[in-house]
Amino acid sequence: MTNPASVPATASPATIVLQARLAADTACLVLDLATRSVRSRVSVDGVLSSALLEQEQRATHGLAWLATYSEAIRELAAYGERLESEGRLGDIEGLLVGIGTGEYLRVRVGIGRPPGRQDPADFVLRPFGSEERKELPLLLEQVADAIESLVVAGLERTQNVYNSIDGKAT
Repeated sequence: MTNPASVPATASPATIVLQARLAADTACLVLDLATRSVRSRVSVDGVLSSALLEQEQRATHGLAWLATYSEAIRELAAYGERLESEGRLGDIEGLLVGIGTGEYLRVRVGIGRPPGRQDPADFVLRPFGSEERKELPLLLEQVADAIESLVVAGLERTQNVYNSIDGKAT
């Protein structure tokens, strides 16, 4: 997920709010994927199973955690956008949005190392190129798998599995 707190200190409040909106949109997509995954684990023929709910408690609690965080990020982004539309978004308000969204677990996806001497912040925050956009559906599936692992297996195991795929940092 995009982490607005990683925006360079010189970023404008409007840039921070934009990054918060992108984070909120991404969190919503991840939540949707996680919801589908958990639903498939706790239902039989589309009907919730109390036995499977019991068996998959960790996943269902993790989904609740993810839903809560997703909503919090969405509300922070909306707060910043509201202030911006009213002409009341200043440095302090922008920082509050950035710090507030930065408090959530950061999941970095497919970043790798910047080419040459490119500033890492510029590399990470640049928009997706056309080739990267083509790879996005597969990348989102991998993100969903990593989020599911985070919910089911925990942070340490997930980091061990997903932080080095094909020798690339993800």
